[in-house]
Formats: sequence, C-alpha cells, structure tokens
Amino acid sequence: MTDDELYHKLLLKAGAYTARAEHSPKEVEAKLYTWGGEDLSPALATRILAELEREGYVDARRYAEKYTRDKALFLHKGPKLIRRELFMKGITDKSMISDALSTIDDEEWSEALKTYLSPKVSRYRSKAKDTRDLSSRLYRAAYARGYEDRQIRAYLREADLGEAEDFGDGDDWD
Repeated sequence: MTDDELYHKLLLKAGAYTARAEHSPKEVEAKLYTWGGEDLSPALATRILAELEREGYVDARRYAEKYTRDKALFLHKGPKLIRRELFMKGITDKSMISDALSTIDDEEWSEALKTYLSPKVSRYRSKAKDTRDLSSRLYRAAYARGYEDRQIRAYLREADLGEAEDFGDGDDWD
C-alpha cells in the first residue's frame, strides 16, 4: 500500500473514530499506529493528525474542557486528579489544563466533593472513634480523589459530622 493510500485509509478511519467521541491527540496518534502498523511512518502520522486538527475532529483544548467537566461533575474527581489524568492523556500545556479546570467554578467543585463524600459519611461514622477520626478519614478519601486542601477543609467546616454517640468503636479501617 502506498503512503497516499494509507493516508486516505487512516484519515477516514481516524475521522470516524473522532466523530463518535472526543479523543486527545495522543489517543488518536496511538490508534493511528495501531491501525497503520509498520507501514505508518511518524511523518505520515503527524500529517494525518494535523489534518484532523485542521478539520476540527481533534482539538486538545476542547478535549481538555470536556474531559474536565465529565470527570468533575459525573465522577466527582478533584482538580489535582484531573490535572494528572489530562497530563497522562497527552495534554501537557499547563495553561490549557488550568483553563479547562477553571471552567468548573468553586460552587460546582464544592458540590462535586459533597456528592462524593456524602455516602462515605455514614459508612465512616460507624468505624470512626470520634469526630476528629471521621474528619481524618473523609479528608484522606477526598485527598485521594484529587481535591485540594482548601476545598476539603471548607467541606469539613460545613459538614454535620454527628455527635459522639453516633460513632463506632474505631477498630475497622477502610
């Protein structure tokens, strides 16, 4: 197969792939190499990717914004985790990542954190010794989910974590 035939074949396939869902340039490039095998040169992959970007099928900024909204609002992930995941997906421009994260306002981040931690409160309450232990467990869960210290502390200040008789014996760790 000539380079021109391979170019058209892979451009059509990648166009269909990117039309179904948003993908990062790195993901599309990886697919091109999977589909093209040994016949695909780096120059041809770059040419195909450039054409997809020119035609609007691949847009790193749009991908970063949509990825951020989906992960924050539906999976309740925090900004630090999303930043790390975007980097792993090939979005390495720090200003682009910051812009994408800023599309979620503080109130939406707070609501996502509250939604994430709410089911954990009752489960952790039965295992915690006291309010301090419960706060510590919730803090660790939120931190592991990628929330920032200031966001977690704001949640813990506002949360009703219960009275002393609501707590278990503290022996059971999650």
